[in-house]
Amino acid sequence: AHLIRLLDRLPRGVFVVGTTNRLQACSARLRRSGRFDREIEVHAPSSRERTSILMSLARVAVEERGAIDSGALDALCRKCHGFVGADLAALWRGAVIRAARRAFEERGEDG
Repeated sequence: AHLIRLLDRLPRGVFVVGTTNRLQACSARLRRSGRFDREIEVHAPSSRERTSILMSLARVAVEERGAIDSGALDALCRKCHGFVGADLAALWRGAVIRAARRAFEERGEDG
């Protein structure tokens, strides 16, 4: 309710841009003409686009070290339906942390 009152008091010529990944949770009053009356939908990337995003995140591991098979990344991305760039970045960070922990544990056990 507070946001709606603020939007109604904006001077002419002021544009407000809002984003959400849960449009169904937004009040219809926010979406009426004069408030947020234009909507641009950005779809989640396709499997091929997700592979491209993950390849760019994993570029060093794939190209320089040969640590990851690009076919494995492609298979992984087919299973990540609905993931966007931020989700893939979080997935990659988690995988790197897990791999680093595993490498340190293996070193600790060996010597």
